[in-house]
Amino acid sequence: MAGFRDYNAKLASLKNMQRVTKTMKMVSATKLHRAQDARRRAEQFVRALSKIAERVALAADFISHPLLQPRREVRNGMILVITSDKGLCGSYNVNLLKKVQAWMEEQGPRFKILRFSFCGQQGYHFFKDKVEVRTNYEGVTARPDFAQALKIGRNMLNSFMGRKYEEIYIAYNVSPSPLSQTPVVERILPFNLSRPKPTVDGSRTDYLYEPKETALLGDLLEKLFFNRIFSALLENAAGEHGARMTAMDSATNNIDKLCDLTTLLRNRARQGAITRELVEIVAGSEALK
Repeated sequence: MAGFRDYNAKLASLKNMQRVTKTMKMVSATKLHRAQDARRRAEQFVRALSKIAERVALAADFISHPLLQPRREVRNGMILVITSDKGLCGSYNVNLLKKVQAWMEEQGPRFKILRFSFCGQQGYHFFKDKVEVRTNYEGVTARPDFAQALKIGRNMLNSFMGRKYEEIYIAYNVSPSPLSQTPVVERILPFNLSRPKPTVDGSRTDYLYEPKETALLGDLLEKLFFNRIFSALLENAAGEHGARMTAMDSATNNIDKLCDLTTLLRNRARQGAITRELVEIVAGSEALK
């Protein structure tokens, strides 16, 4: 049975651990605010760019641009899985990996070859022995940078335009709030642009384009693709910090409960030790009579 000193040592260890979890919670909260601001700006830019691309595509009568036209025969596909590099963020990565596995079971048979690319070590280490890995991008999820998103996007875009793949998907966590993260798998190539809503009288505005609609649409779609990847990386970073903040808050509360329990057990052990000493003193006194 543990003694008074054992409980003291355990209590000191728990308090040290609690200081760590509190610090990690505060650090994640600070990073979360920065990540949310960056994500919000990126989302606004992507929405504005999407509307412009839709208008240009409408003016060009949704021409058969390679980035808009679905391939007739889908044989090869690729999916970019974005997770965190580190753990200690609850079920944040686990839920996404389960989502990707379910998607593989449902959509995998459509492809003759399905290759994976990864941003984040958690996803890479989970899938590296189970799937065909094309690329593992290291050190891009902790602090997303547009230059990194541009590098990833160019590799994927070149592969798609070179007809190595007929469809490209992306898997990441969407974070509507710091307390909730929803894993999603969505197709990013070819694009699925929606047609702008017609005006009341059915007319549409004609614009003068420089360069021509076809060239302008191609530039817009490339920029939209790169910024969608960057937005997904920022979304993943915000979700990771929110999940870690929540996990560390729960850990801190659990340690509080363990500290209370350990304190109670320590007091009982001390009381038991005092009682035993009194019994021994009384027994010794009686023996001397």
